[in-house]
Amino acid sequence: MKIVAFSDYRVQDIPKTFEFVSKQKPDLILYAGDDVHRFAPLPKQQLEKLLVENKTREGLQICQSPFFDSWTRNLSDNSVRKVSWTTQLTDCIFFNISISDKISEEKIKSKISNLVTKTKTKNFPNAITRIKHIAEERETNVPQLIKKSTLVYKKTKSTVKGIIYFPEYAEDYIQKFGSIAKHGFLGVIGNDDNPIYKSLLVGKGKHDLHESAKTIQNTVILGQESDSLSEAGGIGIKIYSESEVEKHLNSLIKNNSKKNSILVSHTPPFGILDHAVRFGDRHIGSPMVRKFIAKNKPILVLCGHVHSHGGCMSKIGKTTVINLASHDYENSAGRVCIIEISKDMKIKTKWVLVSQDKIISYTPRFLNEGESLNSVFNLHGIGIKKAEKMEMDGFRTIDDIVDVGKEKLEKLLNLTPKSAEKLFLKAQSLKEGKIIPISEMVIPKSKFLFIDIETDLVQSYIWFISIYVEGKKILKQFYARKPDNEEKILNDFVNFCKKYQDHVFCYYSGSGFDERIIKQRLNHHGIDLSIGNWFDLCLAIKRSVILPTGSYSLKIVGSYFGYTYKHTDLDGFAVAMAYQQSIEKRTPKLSKKFFDYAKDDVVVLDHVMSKLGGISGMKIQREIELSLDTLPVDFEKECEKLQSLKNKGIRIKELSSRYNKGEDYIKTRLNSTPAKFKNCKIKFKKYSSEKHKFIAQTGKILKQISPNIYQIKSKNDIFNIGKNQFQITK
Repeated sequence: MKIVAFSDYRVQDIPKTFEFVSKQKPDLILYAGDDVHRFAPLPKQQLEKLLVENKTREGLQICQSPFFDSWTRNLSDNSVRKVSWTTQLTDCIFFNISISDKISEEKIKSKISNLVTKTKTKNFPNAITRIKHIAEERETNVPQLIKKSTLVYKKTKSTVKGIIYFPEYAEDYIQKFGSIAKHGFLGVIGNDDNPIYKSLLVGKGKHDLHESAKTIQNTVILGQESDSLSEAGGIGIKIYSESEVEKHLNSLIKNNSKKNSILVSHTPPFGILDHAVRFGDRHIGSPMVRKFIAKNKPILVLCGHVHSHGGCMSKIGKTTVINLASHDYENSAGRVCIIEISKDMKIKTKWVLVSQDKIISYTPRFLNEGESLNSVFNLHGIGIKKAEKMEMDGFRTIDDIVDVGKEKLEKLLNLTPKSAEKLFLKAQSLKEGKIIPISEMVIPKSKFLFIDIETDLVQSYIWFISIYVEGKKILKQFYARKPDNEEKILNDFVNFCKKYQDHVFCYYSGSGFDERIIKQRLNHHGIDLSIGNWFDLCLAIKRSVILPTGSYSLKIVGSYFGYTYKHTDLDGFAVAMAYQQSIEKRTPKLSKKFFDYAKDDVVVLDHVMSKLGGISGMKIQREIELSLDTLPVDFEKECEKLQSLKNKGIRIKELSSRYNKGEDYIKTRLNSTPAKFKNCKIKFKKYSSEKHKFIAQTGKILKQISPNIYQIKSKNDIFNIGKNQFQITK
């Protein structure tokens, strides 16, 4: 049997993939979920049902899906509950408009086009913004986008109500894929797919494997859609409980237990190709999928969901597990796996990357359980794009980097000597499991106030501050039960710190996060903080030592040095979500475990400091006094001050040490010339896509380097960023 399989086609080129797959003449095509809506348009009958269920007084709004059941976890007490909810269908816009003369599809589309292009966005902000965004993504203008859209509508006494739908492709690619495979296109939806798109998997040449198993010859193929609510959480639109997963899979295999089986599960089995880093460093696979595999021993398991492990293979006993996920960054190639299953059930695979301009064969990573750390993806500072390029150049594992040596690394990867050496040392540290000191660590002479803060998800306010006094073991925590209490806890925090004028704030970030946000929020409320010195322990560790941890996150570094956390299941994202839930439900106070979590985040800093002195070959100088001089909060003034110091002959490295900032942070400000950007015009060849990229990147950069001016306001392609103005032209 010849199978072509892929998954998680968020940004990949579907027509190009179809062109490639059609040449393979497969018996079967399997898809492991997510972004199913990209492959085919919803049928008009489905849109007509949506029309009945959506209502608005007048104008435009994004459609809501029909209600469906899901599971959610209350992060405050770890309880789970079933909920019934709807979500937005962002490619469907509901309209309720008046048309005075005779109604036609052309006139309705013209009216909607005028509403989008000429109406003030504030009238229907979500719908108009969404339509404009779709037009940018498709590299077209609003009138052309609306002209090609699908329309369903009905006339009332005074208005016309309907849905305008913007499918990415007019053709049904699921049906097209199914027509070139002997047994069709079989798949499941993913955690980011609304259940309404399950209808796209029904019809000639298609099959929804979650709804029923499919038997081909003596092999039964079954499916598990979406994500599950394991202890690691469960992120997405439709979430199943683990007991539901177990019951569902058992029902599918019940009458097929004597046949060979293939499982298509969007979520990987727990502990296998499921190590995620996007929403916390943890395993997010399903324990019940793993239990099913152990009990029923399918010959093959196809999954997706965890993008960092796409293109990886593993084994559970004799079962081959393949993660098919493609990455979701812009212009990422699609991963396609061609699987040959012989009559004696032996499996052979061939992998290709499909992009707009080329198709490349490559060798997948094979990872046994617990071997994910051997991947170049786990080297600190190596991003997805760089790791993929390294793999294409033959460096798939940490062992590959160590074996070739730093001199050859420099030539083969076109690196500077310094970058090649650092990459080699990182790999060597992980392979040998040892700490490698690289420079002297310079620490302030003054005692520390260890500090950690918790903010909302978009970092717009502080709701929790923890302080731990070095040498005295005094812990103080400041908690805002609601966002309006932020000013009070900041005042209480400042008053407490007045007792420790000779101390230095020590936090763990690597990016100046705690210092930057606290100063920003104090400045917002007009509160003065008399203690002016800050020390980023993460930055100091990164400068001075390479740890065999793969990551410099506080939880991993603390655990490496022997600190025992009370709640290993919590991280900053989970805590922020729990606080948001408590506000929405008006819960009076978070449970004690969140206070314990915040305590650990400051006490561990004291613990790590005590362990650093015991590292063999490590030199620590705790004799310097940090300069009482601090950098201004205002970005332009900060740039001017650093430039002035550089003009006096102070080197970047010295400035980095003086203000405890990364060298890249200092370079960014020294190279910045804000005045030159006033009223400038920026021209793009590929207008819409590059314009969108410019806005996203500019917002991200400004948020990092200038908290006071990072919000971008746009009108007619004039972008006002603080006092500076950008005009974008085609």
